[in-house]
Amino acid sequence: MTARSAPGVLGLQANMTALFYRKVRELIAEHAAADVELLGGEVEADESYFGGVRKGKRGLGAAS
Repeated sequence: MTARSAPGVLGLQANMTALFYRKVRELIAEHAAADVELLGGEVEADESYFGGVRKGKRGLGAAS
């Protein structure tokens, strides 16, 4: 489930679910750093973006 769709499905505020997802990501990063073999072998990642809102126009014809 995406972080954006979670608040509607779970009936929670968007800030609460964003905080939960951030903490889960931090825990994953901590465990990966502590246990090098956790991410050994093949690792597959999707096209996820984490961070703030992009400013300016987006899409076709937008300035770079």
